[in-house]
Amino acid sequence: MNLSKVKIIQRPTSTTFYSNFFRTFFPNELQLVEVKKDHCLFEEYKPAIHVYILESGIFKISKNGFDRPVLVSIECGDKILNSWDSDCNCVTRGESLGACRILKISKLVFEEALQKHRELQKHYISSLLESLAFHQKRQARLSSLDARNRMIHLLLDFSQQLQVGSLAPLPLPLSRSDYADLIGTTVETTVRILKSLCEDGLISVRAKEITLLKIEGLKQCLR
Repeated sequence: MNLSKVKIIQRPTSTTFYSNFFRTFFPNELQLVEVKKDHCLFEEYKPAIHVYILESGIFKISKNGFDRPVLVSIECGDKILNSWDSDCNCVTRGESLGACRILKISKLVFEEALQKHRELQKHYISSLLESLAFHQKRQARLSSLDARNRMIHLLLDFSQQLQVGSLAPLPLPLSRSDYADLIGTTVETTVRILKSLCEDGLISVRAKEITLLKIEGLKQCLR
């Protein structure tokens, strides 16, 4: 397998568009919610009454699997967290991975704003398309890698997305099953991969805390 052309794909740049837009146009309707770690903000299949905008912090988005929740994505920055189906029920579950600041607004107010403000329409549609393109490209790249290199790619992606350098732990208290979901393998294989990367001196693992010791060394593995 030729990995010479594999590159870390950068997630679309976070802005403060949503935060600024709703603070400007709906100062009275908007509520600021501060949540602590492991707080469930919305549940899959439950009615979507509000729209939640992540102002700061990191959120874990998951869907129900056969026997447990399956991790879908990790979100940070200026993001609309929840989405809903035609019956207005949430299609995912959202849980904080640390202290987060959330802007909360009525779903009806949000939908009315989408109809009235072209700037919001344009940004909302653009952000959806950018996110879709990002995940498609990322999935295409990951599909050409083995499980070990998928894990390396994921860790480097997190490091870039969260702006964490070498010797600083990733602020992601994810379980081994979460990492297994993200790279598409079993928990047992994930444990073996993390152990192998530790033995190679590329990362260190302490409980749910992973520290990238040699970012350049990890990048070299993908070349």
